[in-house]
Amino acid sequence: MKRVAALALLGLLLGVAQARAEGPSVGLGAGVVSTEVTSSTTFVTGNLRLPLVPFLVLEPEVGYWKKDYSFLGASVSAEDLSFGANALAVVPVHPFSIWGGAGLGAHELKGTFNVPGLGSGSGSATQLGIHILGGLDFDLAPHIKIFGAGRYDIIQENPRSDNIHETKFYGGVRFVL
Repeated sequence: MKRVAALALLGLLLGVAQARAEGPSVGLGAGVVSTEVTSSTTFVTGNLRLPLVPFLVLEPEVGYWKKDYSFLGASVSAEDLSFGANALAVVPVHPFSIWGGAGLGAHELKGTFNVPGLGSGSGSATQLGIHILGGLDFDLAPHIKIFGAGRYDIIQENPRSDNIHETKFYGGVRFVL
């Protein structure tokens, strides 16, 4: 058993040592997001990975989701447009890269409602979010990767209420520049 573990560790270290250094990349993805008050809806995202030092990248990003509800003529919608940056540790083990990290972002939260005969309203606020994320990239071609990710965002709605929690699962394609 010890030999198997030692061989597995050696293989991992050799894979990491042989991994090529990559430059910046652009990622586009889509998946699902859910919160405590909204059911699952589509989430889209785009990011730019900028290598800082070996195994560490800065990832500026943008993301968006919107959920609409209608019942007996009444309508309600909620949406989140976010801009942020994450620091990620990326461990390449050819043909995969395992990554994870955390970051901060500005979340532009909007909500609207319309009830025929009673009126309508809307509101928006920009709030700070903390992001925790991780995933796996798979080399598809020399400059193309596909990825899968899981993510948890904690957004401070306002000091007098609970935080908003967003859980996201998504995948996409990454182009190495």
